[in-house]
Amino acid sequence: MSDQKTVRQPPAGYKRLTALGDAPWFLNQAGNTADGKLIGRYVMKTDPPRAYYQLELKDECTVRVGKGQDVKIVQAAKGDIINIGESYKLAILKDKVVPECNAGAEYNVYVQSVKKIPVGTSGRSMWDMEVGAQCIKPPTQPVRPLSPDEANIPADEGESDAPF
Repeated sequence: MSDQKTVRQPPAGYKRLTALGDAPWFLNQAGNTADGKLIGRYVMKTDPPRAYYQLELKDECTVRVGKGQDVKIVQAAKGDIINIGESYKLAILKDKVVPECNAGAEYNVYVQSVKKIPVGTSGRSMWDMEVGAQCIKPPTQPVRPLSPDEANIPADEGESDAPF
């Protein structure tokens, strides 16, 4: 047995992509809007686990790319796939839209950051968001609710627009 570590990397010609690395994340700022086809809801194996959504944009929106000191604020273009962290305001998609998508439905989703609002008396804040969904293809299989493991991922209530 070799002492060398196995290095996982894509084959030649592929670019390695990760949700927390190169992928663009929706930027919470007043008026920023993401409108696009819902690709899915995913859960990162962090502690605690965090969920996020991916959208294929129908129009441009402002996103963050990179992390730490390498973050850049850029415009994502129509057709780009972006990540949006599941916040308290977006958790409605988990209950109302994701089960239908898991059964073959397709949805367009609209998300707009409106303004920061206070959370209780803690001094923390969160983004007030407008969220809408439009079914563009009905389910092709029976719809089942999410399992407790899928559904009980805590929604981010913080003020950070950085990916987890």
